[in-house]
Amino acid sequence: VKLCVPLTQPTTHHCVAFSRDGLCLGMLNTPPDTDPNRLHPRSMTVVDLSSRTGPYSLVELSGHSRRIHGFSFSPRGQFVATASTDQTVRLWRTRDGVCVETFMEHDAAVEHIVFSGNGDVLASGAADGSVRIRKGMQERLRRWSS
Repeated sequence: VKLCVPLTQPTTHHCVAFSRDGLCLGMLNTPPDTDPNRLHPRSMTVVDLSSRTGPYSLVELSGHSRRIHGFSFSPRGQFVATASTDQTVRLWRTRDGVCVETFMEHDAAVEHIVFSGNGDVLASGAADGSVRIRKGMQERLRRWSS
């Protein structure tokens, strides 16, 4: 099966991953730019694959000031967390691309991000070796779902 998704701008995708339920596809976007300072992904696109025949909706998540290193979908795919070299973790609603929270606890580039299996814990790891663990995420996600 070939999936052709029309994108609004030419772009290169450095990282592509499905949500756990397979209904969302996330792609880190790098614009085709000759400026070496802009060759790193600062936004991502979420494709809603819940329609078996299309059309597929696209939501761009944009707001980090520096490179996005990675992302992790919440267990039901309603949210995605991004980790960035701007030392922040951002939590986005996948249906409309709204950033519902920005975590600024790290003092170095955030390189890794992951939700626990039940979605109640969000952990991030930074370049300085620090790890931040946020518990009680399920309640937050419920509040932001509406």
